[in-house]
Amino acid sequence: ARILRARFGELIQICDGVADNVEIQAAINALPAGGGTVVLSEGQFNLAAAIAPVTGLTLKGQGLSTILRLSNGANSDIISASNLSNVHISDMLIDGNKANQAANGIGVLASRWAESSLRRVTVQNVRSIGVSLGYPGAAAAGFIVEDVDVLNPDGRGIVVDGHAQDIYILRAYILGAVTNGILVNVAGGTVRRIRIEGNTILNTQGASIAFDGGAGSADVLWVIDNHIEGTHDTAVGFGIWLAGSIWDAAIKFIEGNYVGPIGAGVTAGDHYGLRGDFCFLI
Repeated sequence: ARILRARFGELIQICDGVADNVEIQAAINALPAGGGTVVLSEGQFNLAAAIAPVTGLTLKGQGLSTILRLSNGANSDIISASNLSNVHISDMLIDGNKANQAANGIGVLASRWAESSLRRVTVQNVRSIGVSLGYPGAAAAGFIVEDVDVLNPDGRGIVVDGHAQDIYILRAYILGAVTNGILVNVAGGTVRRIRIEGNTILNTQGASIAFDGGAGSADVLWVIDNHIEGTHDTAVGFGIWLAGSIWDAAIKFIEGNYVGPIGAGVTAGDHYGLRGDFCFLI
């Protein structure tokens, strides 16, 4: 039988396929002050509860052959923590097993993570949001989401909210989100320097890329070279949607996006300041 391992240096935690989050967490908790690297082997790790990263952690797998799967009835998020910096997660598949969950189920919940990243990760079949970057209360600048796939979430694909600053969402592939593919929600905060570039968003049931929030402020936004098709809720089926007056004052660069046959492209209304050839409709 394959031995599943969570390794930190010479420390190896052997996972038995039952509540493997315990062994993975033990490897993370054994890191010295300032963090370090935990490497997961190939194989399926069954999680009865969320894994909690720490500041300075690099958590990496072997690609799609490293699977973090939420166990039946866990009703938990999968990777979740608050107030961290320098956390880097890469090269794994996160499976929310939503058919066997009654509640919860965010794939990666990063609340106020600064100077962190999520790369080459697939998040699938989660009960809620695929990836949530929340910045309530105060800013914590810097997060890169790169080459991440979010497949068939029961909520939004990727959410950014609050005092989000210096956020890059690059080359994500989002399929079948029940609401938005990507949502940036000011939520009373100050949103600055958000770059959404080179993403593919297919078959969402709400606006594929949405900017929302009735209070707060926003400044400097890039939406560039995204490919959007198949939004099929015509009531809110915009390709790119800026909702709320706070986006009027923001400097916006929206260009080179392809929006396929859906309910509408970029809304007009009272949302001004769009620059460049921002939308192609067929």
